[in-house]
Amino acid sequence: MTTIQLLARKGGAGKTTLALHLAVAAAAAGRAVAIIDADEQASALAWASRRDPDAIPILVVAGGRDLGQTVGRIDADLVIVDSPPSAQTRGAWQPDRIIVPVQPSALDLGALGATLDLLGGRDLDAMAVLMRCPPRSVETDEARAYIRDLGLHVAQTTIGERRDFARALAAGAAATEYAPRSRAAQEITELLQEVLA
Repeated sequence: MTTIQLLARKGGAGKTTLALHLAVAAAAAGRAVAIIDADEQASALAWASRRDPDAIPILVVAGGRDLGQTVGRIDADLVIVDSPPSAQTRGAWQPDRIIVPVQPSALDLGALGATLDLLGGRDLDAMAVLMRCPPRSVETDEARAYIRDLGLHVAQTTIGERRDFARALAAGAAATEYAPRSRAAQEITELLQEVLA
């Protein structure tokens, strides 16, 4: 079992969007996938309730304070934890990889230090993913350099500001299902390969 935790102190960074899209893409590639919705907003659970019963199966469960206990009850190849902004990484359970979604804006980059504080200086496999990026943007390049200077690995794949993400989620789907030939679907597929490498 591989475990991935989505982590960001700033709300609206794109944790749930990324968790759901990566989960569907991994399931389509043949993995048994589960999502632990540990966020109080329960957006992943709400998405699951809108999902077509004939769609690729994704197990979505609520997660409490003891994530290790919840993970231990799941039988899946890949478990993705959608964490709240107040999440901690200092407990007994540790994910195999942490994904930190961050937008290339001054406010989001300014909040990144608080997210890095959550990592607590531990030797965790963490990677930032740039979200809602405008095309061919100087800001995206500057954000990538800034994050690298903080000592955090940055995914090569960037996720653009694309309507297909929101439209797919509203339908209980992911972009790879809703618009499989779209740029949004391509970005998620490329990012999944990078995340699981």
